[in-house]
Amino acid sequence: MASAVKVMFRFKKLDLYCERLDSSFWAEPINAFTNLFIFLAGVYGLSESRKLPSKSEVRQIKICSYLAMATGIGSFLFHTFANSLTMWLDILPITLFQIFSINFFLQFVLLTPLVARLIFLTLFVALSLHLKSEAYVEYFNGSLMYAPSLVTLFVLGAITWLKKMKGVSICLYASVLIFTVSITARSYDLEICEHFPLGTHFIWHSLNGLLIILLLKAMIIHTKAELNFAKD
Repeated sequence: MASAVKVMFRFKKLDLYCERLDSSFWAEPINAFTNLFIFLAGVYGLSESRKLPSKSEVRQIKICSYLAMATGIGSFLFHTFANSLTMWLDILPITLFQIFSINFFLQFVLLTPLVARLIFLTLFVALSLHLKSEAYVEYFNGSLMYAPSLVTLFVLGAITWLKKMKGVSICLYASVLIFTVSITARSYDLEICEHFPLGTHFIWHSLNGLLIILLLKAMIIHTKAELNFAKD
């Protein structure tokens, strides 16, 4: 364990957020602590999914829940060790969560064929990574990379509303609202640093915990509706 910690400290240090004033482990206590909300969102999804019978939808909900928990842990490590290694421990779980959650709605809610899902998800990841590149980092503090996710959630909300899946749609539209606010908080973290030393990145973490709960709730609502339909 001690050797693993030593390895963590060998990678290039990063200073990307307002709250961090030095390279010490607890230089971002609020940013680090608020990852608990993301982790607990995953715990919620796992707890609720275990109440449902085993089927493909439930297995995917569990995967998304585990990925949410991994996101909370990875982000905690990034905001404590803050280096080029832990940055990827932060990025990979949340990217996988986005892929698996979007795939859930495409596969089980919209009944999208496999090839169409693969094409969409490939384009989604490619565009997100493109917007994360150096050319776009200066815009909105690098938050443009989340624009494809925001647009996708909005479209999914509209489609499910038209399909009379109101419970799912309400959760998705609520997630769009929460996500818009959290992206705004992430975008202006450095902008307001002079006036508010804590920055606003902790709001991003806190609201994303709620966002993940809403997405998992939408999945659970749909799955329960399918199970009730099968019983009838």
